[in-house]
Amino acid sequence: MTEIEHLLNQLLDPDLFREPNHDFHARLRQYYDQDYIDLIYTWTRICQKLPPGQRDIYCQNSARCSLFDRIPENLDGRDPARICIALEVCGLARMTRYTDLVLRFSWLPIYAPFACHALLRMNFEEGMACVLRAYGHQLISNAELLTLCAEFSKHELTAWATQTGHWPLPEVLGKYWISA
Repeated sequence: MTEIEHLLNQLLDPDLFREPNHDFHARLRQYYDQDYIDLIYTWTRICQKLPPGQRDIYCQNSARCSLFDRIPENLDGRDPARICIALEVCGLARMTRYTDLVLRFSWLPIYAPFACHALLRMNFEEGMACVLRAYGHQLISNAELLTLCAEFSKHELTAWATQTGHWPLPEVLGKYWISA
């Protein structure tokens, strides 16, 4: 386990802020100031592996540590890696306040898979509409569509499609469900 991973795993402690932890905050601030992209990239990899309850604590403690303060700056930048990581953070932490910023990336082929995934995690119903639009415009591939939808059950997807009039879903999803 790297030092960054060890540090970020402490964000899972629900009592992190009950007593002063100056060493933790100083080390986190050091990485934040000197190696932010590695810090936030590692944050995403840890967050993806967490069950929902732990993910909520992790995100809340991360926000309390101001870990997400550079997300708008990264979304407005020109570095594709920083933009993709920022999009992933927006989705994992369900940062709905950045929906408009994330939505604009769903029209750009290089960022569409990341933006659509973020939007799905932020708001399933609006995100699915964006995914289908991006898929229809060939901004995401069959494989990316399957990956995005894999987090949700067949029942959730078909119920959404039926209720919203987005029926039928793309044929590739039907083929996937038959073979699964």
